[in-house]
Amino acid sequence: MGVLVPEDPSCRSYRGFLTAPGDRQFLVRVTNVVDASLKDAGLEMDPQLSGLLAAHMTVVSRRLQQSPTLSAFMNELTDLATSALRMPTLATDLHAPALSFFETLLEDIAAVGWDRIAEVTTDAHGHWNGLQVNVPDAKGRVHVVSFQMNADYPRSAPRWGADVPEPLPPLQWFPTSTLTDALDQMAAVLAKYQSFWDVLDDIDKKCCVLEPHRPTRACKRRRLAVVPQVSLQFEIADPLAPRALVDVVWFGNEATVGPLREALYRQLSKWRPADDLRKNLQRVLGLTFPSPKSSKLESFQVECGICYAYRLEDGGTPDRVCDHPPCARPFHHSCLLEWLKAIATSRKSFQTIFGECPYCREPISAKL
Repeated sequence: MGVLVPEDPSCRSYRGFLTAPGDRQFLVRVTNVVDASLKDAGLEMDPQLSGLLAAHMTVVSRRLQQSPTLSAFMNELTDLATSALRMPTLATDLHAPALSFFETLLEDIAAVGWDRIAEVTTDAHGHWNGLQVNVPDAKGRVHVVSFQMNADYPRSAPRWGADVPEPLPPLQWFPTSTLTDALDQMAAVLAKYQSFWDVLDDIDKKCCVLEPHRPTRACKRRRLAVVPQVSLQFEIADPLAPRALVDVVWFGNEATVGPLREALYRQLSKWRPADDLRKNLQRVLGLTFPSPKSSKLESFQVECGICYAYRLEDGGTPDRVCDHPPCARPFHHSCLLEWLKAIATSRKSFQTIFGECPYCREPISAKL
């Protein structure tokens, strides 16, 4: 960051300092500022900063005269100095991109807006090699889009990435293309999934979601609390048809799950493709999912009967329940599997191990 203050009441010249990593400070002076315009401004820097940016002075001078404000210019100068400090042999480093690379990247950033830049990324040598840009969609959801550039950018297309439920299409790129063109293409990609995110946002807001703990925008799966010790899981098969019928996997005691499963099969004809997924599931099941507003999520997060934890380090939660109704103790599959392997009376058959529940001694099994 940097600070500049007027040298006189006319505000035609400014003096201040630029702060770089390692608490290094450099003196900076900007002259010939007319009515806050930098079109004909000049730049003076202390010898250390001049030497550091010697290979970039053409770019620095041009960015000064094209910057809308002194503050914007100082932000760009700080980023350039920070990058230069990370690569002390920039002028002779064979890995360093050409000056045109930095100039184009700075022009892209100016066109996009510094306020939308989440991060400027660097390679192992400290050279700028990409950007992460905040891109809002039509509903105001903000997505972070990453771009990685080769040293010959913009002649070659950047590689792009985003948290979306399907692989990104190839970026359409020409030698005259800019980052703004790429962001326009990303906006079209995000527009495809608005209904998908609407459906899942509705579920995340109005249901007690047990898994995933922090779903990403690419995640198509949800596990919802139904009643204590019973939950269901689904995955949207086609993100472009998020209201279509989904396959449901049940977790819980068979005595409780059985009637719910039968209700689902019996009333599938009530599924309406125009309605949200949550409303359809509630209609065919004949129930209302617990809401985060009226229910505590912790009341559905029943700990494993073996390790006495709810969530494992790998994120796994109890997904196996004893089928004996008076017991109905939940277990992590991995915990139950290890328990059954350690019991001498357990037996294996067709990739399944059979044994006794640790609590009620009723039959229980786990997949190998």
